[in-house]
Amino acid sequence: MLDLECDDLINDMFHHFLRTVNSGHSEAIICCMETIIMRLVIEESEDVQPQIASCLLQNVRKEEKVSSLIFLTSAT
Repeated sequence: MLDLECDDLINDMFHHFLRTVNSGHSEAIICCMETIIMRLVIEESEDVQPQIASCLLQNVRKEEKVSSLIFLTSAT
């Protein structure tokens, strides 16, 4: 898909995946989604598009905030 210049479609796929996936999904489903959508796309590309990198970094920050909040709540 990257060689077809479908950057907007790929960006939408990443956003949709990261908005939809949650702890309620089985680990197998999450693993398959990661492999199909994220790993294959990133491995196929020579350069990661800035929009995709931004999307991934924003979600890592959200995960860190949630983890920190859970840790602080359980510590009190």
